[in-house]
Amino acid sequence: MDQDAMEYARRWLAEQGVTQVGDDRWTSAEAPEDGPLTNNEVAHAWAYEARDRVERAFAEVLGNDVGELRAGGRLHELSHEPLLRRTRRVLRNSGPVPWPVKFPVYQAALTQPDLHLALFRGLLNSYHDIYGSLELRPALTLLAKLDLPADTEHLVPLTTVLNAGHTNHYRSPGAWKAATADG
Repeated sequence: MDQDAMEYARRWLAEQGVTQVGDDRWTSAEAPEDGPLTNNEVAHAWAYEARDRVERAFAEVLGNDVGELRAGGRLHELSHEPLLRRTRRVLRNSGPVPWPVKFPVYQAALTQPDLHLALFRGLLNSYHDIYGSLELRPALTLLAKLDLPADTEHLVPLTTVLNAGHTNHYRSPGAWKAATADG
């Protein structure tokens, strides 16, 4: 990548809340508790925004693994390190991944309570991301089956907007504000 392209990528990532903190080390303002991101994780986040690469990128970072684990009856391995950490990050950032691509992974994550909060964040980002993708009925079904504390931030407003039939914040900008004004 030439210097201009690298600088453009760095600026775009900064706008997304991802900043470089050293050689091959990045951090996300969204989940600083997870520690630094690798160049690989940053590249995958970038790929999710590229509509022509998103399916392959998602398959490479998690989808293929989930398919293999499901086929082998080993979905419980999603809750074991180091796959647990990667799965959480991928789920949280999966908002722009097309629903038909991520839904089988979401279904697999639902079987693992350690992944419920990350799956919720994925659903939330599917609603809020400008390129977010979710299908109403399956999303509501997943949301209802998650074992989350009742006071989980944004749980009530997300449930409210989905129950009202809204699938994306940018297509119904007033829905979220109305849902949060009630609580």
